[in-house]
Amino acid sequence: MRNVLKNLLLLCLSLLFTGLALEGFSRLVYPVQYGHKSFDLAGNPVYPASDFLGVEPGLTYRQRAQEFDVLTTHTARGTRGPAGGFMDGDNPEILFLGDSMTYGVGLSDDQTIPTVYCRQTGQTCANLGRPGIGTIEAIDILEKRLVVDGWRPLHVMLMMNVMTAAQFGGNDLSDNLAALARKNNNSASAAPSPASAAPAPATAPVLLPGISKQTILETSNLARLTYYIFAPLLRSVFSPGMDAALLERALSITQDELARLEMFSQRYAFTYTIFILHPMQDLSRGTWTQTRNRINAIAPHDKVVDTAPALLEGGNPLAHYYPLDGHLRPEGAAKVAAFMLENANAPQ
Repeated sequence: MRNVLKNLLLLCLSLLFTGLALEGFSRLVYPVQYGHKSFDLAGNPVYPASDFLGVEPGLTYRQRAQEFDVLTTHTARGTRGPAGGFMDGDNPEILFLGDSMTYGVGLSDDQTIPTVYCRQTGQTCANLGRPGIGTIEAIDILEKRLVVDGWRPLHVMLMMNVMTAAQFGGNDLSDNLAALARKNNNSASAAPSPASAAPAPATAPVLLPGISKQTILETSNLARLTYYIFAPLLRSVFSPGMDAALLERALSITQDELARLEMFSQRYAFTYTIFILHPMQDLSRGTWTQTRNRINAIAPHDKVVDTAPALLEGGNPLAHYYPLDGHLRPEGAAKVAAFMLENANAPQ
């Protein structure tokens, strides 16, 4: 028995030293940065978001991550640049609403979907995308531009980064649950009834007792390197499913916001299109048709366009996403913009 324990201890020590050696070797040979970071031109950290209603006006900074390093500009009006020209008009003809996919995380000013789209049409546009938001805040941003700023667009593009088969941050459905919870918590009125209160959003997956995926990736370069290599597969296999009741709640909240968009459309006389942008695992799992059908069911008639065909063409949709970061690469954004040009039904 003593020999067994001794051998087990030696094995554990060997594994520990091997792991430490591999960790050190990976840091030396191929260091991997976790998450995208924002730095000013002098290399100091900056915070691009002013609040949930917009981005910091007049900011120029770099988005730097393992997979990209791009110069990023905000206009003086608090929209994603480039500043000046057709993406920085006084009263834009086309407004783009959405989260980081619309804003263009990982993309330069000239590579974002709104910029590529509007360069082709020759119209004045505004990229009102804001990383980290869902449909609720997107419509709040639209309301501010209509009511406070007096903008009168011809057409609005709502770009929904959404998946019905899994719950995670960045999915508009999860973000809408979280946004409603924030609004309820911050409201000065009486606390909402249990029937109207939004459930808490999903937390980061816990891989070991007390240790989350985020903690592991922040701590270990070896883990980051492994995740970098296998990220699309890991996202596809391990993204947590959404509880059925939670999904229905999220869809109900989202339906209310789409009805609010329809109301603004009638009040301010603009047309609009709702575009579905899919997280990479929705395409790799083949669940994108489920997402499309559920969003179609809650949206006003004939307003939804699914962009999945643009990325499925060629048979390797994951090639259009940054594997570690998960956002669209420039070529993926260009494909989506070209598809939108063909299917938006926007005034030209």
